[in-house]
Amino acid sequence: MNLTDTIQLTEALWTAAALPGVWLWAQNLRNARASRVAVRVLGLRNGRAVFAAYAVKSTAMWLAIEVLFVGLGVLAMVTPANPGATNPRTLVVTGGLILASVGISYLALQWHRVDAALLRMARERAKRVQP
Repeated sequence: MNLTDTIQLTEALWTAAALPGVWLWAQNLRNARASRVAVRVLGLRNGRAVFAAYAVKSTAMWLAIEVLFVGLGVLAMVTPANPGATNPRTLVVTGGLILASVGISYLALQWHRVDAALLRMARERAKRVQP
């Protein structure tokens, strides 16, 4: 189904499914970088330091994947519509990639929730320690 001369519904869905993931992973990357800086400032040399470094790399990778999904979607929308894009095989592959993007966005949301909970716990602990 074509929305315009160059944009098919599957291309629009593909791009729209990746956009929340881009935003969430960008937020997660910003928070991961802040955590890495905090670990360095505090001089921690334990598992927290290792996880902070891992979090930056992991969130950057997931962000890159979602940006790739958006880029491919935009590229597909600016090129002429492919008449073979409505065959069942293509629709199954595209549907699977849309679901993958939704899953990556869901993972970003869960990461964000865990990060917020850990930050809240750290702030509460810091308040109890300070006189």
